Amino acid sequence: MALSQRERVLGMAVGGGLLLVVGLVAAMSIVEAFDRRASQRADVEKKLANQSRTLERAAKARRHLAELQEQRSLPGKVERASTLYRDWLSSTIAAAGLQGAEVKSQSRTSTTSLRSEPFARLTFNVLAEGNLDQLVHFLYDFNDHHHLHKIKSLKIPEPKGGIFQLNMVVEALVLRGVRRTDKLAAGRGGNLALGSLDEYRKIILGRNLFAPHNYPPQFASLRDREVNQQDTLRVSIRATNREKDQKVTYRLAEGAPSGATIGSDGSFRWTPTTRDKLGKYPITVLATDDGPRAEPVSATFNVEVKPPRPKVVTTPTVPKKPDLNEAVFTHVMALIDAGGTPQVWLSIRDTGQYLRLQEGDNFKAGPIEARVVRVSLHEAIFECAEKHWSVGLGDSFKDALPVKVEGSPTSRQAAGL
Repeated sequence: MALSQRERVLGMAVGGGLLLVVGLVAAMSIVEAFDRRASQRADVEKKLANQSRTLERAAKARRHLAELQEQRSLPGKVERASTLYRDWLSSTIAAAGLQGAEVKSQSRTSTTSLRSEPFARLTFNVLAEGNLDQLVHFLYDFNDHHHLHKIKSLKIPEPKGGIFQLNMVVEALVLRGVRRTDKLAAGRGGNLALGSLDEYRKIILGRNLFAPHNYPPQFASLRDREVNQQDTLRVSIRATNREKDQKVTYRLAEGAPSGATIGSDGSFRWTPTTRDKLGKYPITVLATDDGPRAEPVSATFNVEVKPPRPKVVTTPTVPKKPDLNEAVFTHVMALIDAGGTPQVWLSIRDTGQYLRLQEGDNFKAGPIEARVVRVSLHEAIFECAEKHWSVGLGDSFKDALPVKVEGSPTSRQAAGL
């Protein structure tokens, strides 16, 4: 049966799609194969790099071992090395000034032990006596030489008359493969942190090695502070000490701002001026106790200086009159003597009210609450707002003047009114 044109096109499309799928699958397989190969190659390169670093470390270790063998190890023959090192140790002790030295070998090893072991350990017991300066001298020379040796233990009992009875154990090594057989390593120097014996003497000789341990003071927490220019900042700083019988004193470290002070009791005080810049100032305080070998400890806090406070302008206090704005209509219309009793007659014109008052009477006129204190032919004195006020005949309360009552003439009487 012949295929139609449409069927042939459809078949070609299906076949092309299948070919495309097969091609994609094949391409993905090839890509995955390349990725696997690249990953395997990266792993191999990483292993090679690790092995190369391992070989480099091994070569460096061999070079270091060769250096130790030729420049630091004792001679290759153990018996000869023991004799040479014992003689060197004795001469070094004597050169330092130590007396009565006894150097005894405690080792039972021999050259044959190097056939199965990488090194042989030689042990020596040393007895000697001397002062602290001689001991420092010996320790400096011992550690400055390039021998493979160490002081395993050092016993220093309390001295008698400044003289120590020393007991130490020293170990030295003979490495396998050393070609030297008849002499010790000759090098010295470069082993110590300080460059000379005198530098160690300065640090050690002034100390009492047998004094009890001195615990340094401990500061309480210090928080940061703020202060305005021209204001005074006061801070009480405290550091506690485990030894209760010791006194702690305080001082400021270098770099403290000008004018800042601290008392020996920890009382800090500073008044920054307008010449001091605004911002934060670190303040470091040192505390020292009076115990043996006391060393200062430090604590730091920040002080932030801010602009001066605004100035507060005060004005002199003036006796305040009662609020008489509404009392302008209250007038003294009469001052009379009614049968021996002084009276003041008030006219409140805005209300048409009249008041006849005697000394001691209380009254209210508008906003005024007052009491009649004294009535004379010239004036009436009222007590209002805890003050005394004088109002003359015909005057309104708005014209009231402050007066003193106790035994002194009123202002109007003094004026001859």
